[in-house]
Amino acid sequence: MTDTAPEDRRWPGEALRASGITRSFEGVHALNGVTLELHRHEVVGLIGPNGAGKTTLVNVVTGFDSPTEGKVELAGEAITSWAPHRRARAGLARTYQHGRLFSGLSARENVEVAALGVGASPREARRRADELLALLGLEHRARSPAAVLPHGEERKLGVARALATEPRFVLMDEPAAGLSEAEVPDFAEVVRTVRDDHEAGVLLIDHNVGLILEVCDRINFLHAGEIVLDAYDAAEAELAGTMARLETELAHGLSLRPLLWGIAMKTSARNTLRGTVTRLTPGAVNAEVTLEIAPGVEIVAIITRESAIDLDLVPGKTALALIKSSFVILAQGDASLRTSARNTLSGTVVRREDGPVSSEIVLEMTQGKTLTATVTRESADTLGFRVGSPALALIKASHVILAIE
Repeated sequence: MTDTAPEDRRWPGEALRASGITRSFEGVHALNGVTLELHRHEVVGLIGPNGAGKTTLVNVVTGFDSPTEGKVELAGEAITSWAPHRRARAGLARTYQHGRLFSGLSARENVEVAALGVGASPREARRRADELLALLGLEHRARSPAAVLPHGEERKLGVARALATEPRFVLMDEPAAGLSEAEVPDFAEVVRTVRDDHEAGVLLIDHNVGLILEVCDRINFLHAGEIVLDAYDAAEAELAGTMARLETELAHGLSLRPLLWGIAMKTSARNTLRGTVTRLTPGAVNAEVTLEIAPGVEIVAIITRESAIDLDLVPGKTALALIKSSFVILAQGDASLRTSARNTLSGTVVRREDGPVSSEIVLEMTQGKTLTATVTRESADTLGFRVGSPALALIKASHVILAIE
């Protein structure tokens, strides 16, 4: 049997799943029944103390180690027995804690080799290398031997090598180690670019908690070889339910906006929109769910089919749409503007707060519904957003998380 992924299965799906993974070394469990799922267009954090089993899990998922029990699936297909290079050709890439670069090759050549390894032509490999070195701020090191790179730049080069394979899933093992605090914000933007522009799913392992909180859509905590907390989903669902109950109980003439604003400041999803499911279209892996959040105003979310079943989403059911403020793109124009974003909501700016780099802009839509966006201050100035200005909010369907009360 050939160990090469057929061309028509090169990008085989939207989900990477490790189920019931146990890895034992001479009777000691490095991993014990770990289950973790990663989807495209999201960043999932994996944190935990040294020795918790984080790197062991990455090794199992990417084929550099075999589980004692459990399985790894890509788009529902078992890949547990696949060799690492076959997984790479199927769109699975990783970085390493200790670089594993070709020390005798230049930085550019290291990236080119990674691209050539998944079938890119020499010209295409050079193009990818130049583009990725620029993205990671390494263009000045293109001709430098990898052996002379400082530790932080070595980590960046490892990320460039992983991205050169044009993966659908990237597992980053402590990529920010060795970076100065001043370099972390730029690296956070690189991770967002992988998610948003390269449309990949990212599993991010790092001890820099600030980076994890800044870029992750969900956070898992691994301790003693077991997942003990899926922090984001649990916190967001509980918060959304609490907010909805407060809204119902105190709606008689009492404004909850100051209260909800204060609560929302403590969560990564600044926006919670309550609505009714009007349509649900299930697919083989994902489901498309439409909520009516106000008369004639709908928002579309794409979630896993399994999640839609777990939440028991059916037409007529009340649900909550959770949206990070950084996922809301603002534009000028009217509702007829054609964009690639599935959701286009119109509103009026009712608040703008400026920081040194970013601006937080609050739009009021119909029936008092509000939506908060975080954009660069330069963008807010260029687009001329001020209180009273009309604006459009553009939101990808994959950036809408659903919860129920």
